Amino acid sequence: VTVTHESDLDKAMEIALKSAKKHTKDVIEKTKKDPYIRTYFQPNGINVHVRYYSPAKNIQEISSNVTKEIFDSIMKTKNVRIAYPHREILYSKNK
Repeated sequence: VTVTHESDLDKAMEIALKSAKKHTKDVIEKTKKDPYIRTYFQPNGINVHVRYYSPAKNIQEISSNVTKEIFDSIMKTKNVRIAYPHREILYSKNK
């Protein structure tokens, strides 16, 4: 997910990691490999990329569940916003 530059990046990372851990707990127990986060600057925000192991036959289901949980959690969080391309115009009076 890409969050705005003004967002609480640590909170966004926490949401993504918590969601991935919740939906891959069986895989974590078997592989002993926890999900992890990578972040990247983007023109419209910061990309929070969560990586995790998943059985090939369940990857779409798990990915969908993780994505939905991240979205729902971000929508409930005041200081994290999903970024999207837009322009903001600020007017100032010059005297």
